[in-house]
Amino acid sequence: MAAGLLLAGATGPVGFVLGVGGSMLFDAIYDNREAIGKWAGDAVSSVSDKAGEIFDKAGDAVGGFFSGLGSAFG
Repeated sequence: MAAGLLLAGATGPVGFVLGVGGSMLFDAIYDNREAIGKWAGDAVSSVSDKAGEIFDKAGDAVGGFFSGLGSAFG
C-alpha cells in the first residue's frame, strides 16, 4: 500500500492504482512461492526430459547413418 501512496504523489490516481496493483501482485507471488517453485521445477524437468528424448533419437539416427555408410564401403 505504501508503494501506491508513493506513486500517487508522483503520478496521481493512475500511479496509486498501479502501486496498489503491484503490491497485490507481489503479495500473491510471495504467498504462493512454494507452489510456483514446484510448478517451475516440474516444467523445467519436463522440458529436460523431452530434450533428452530428442537428442537420443538424433544420436540413434546419426549412428545408424554412419554404420550404414561404413557397410557401403566395406
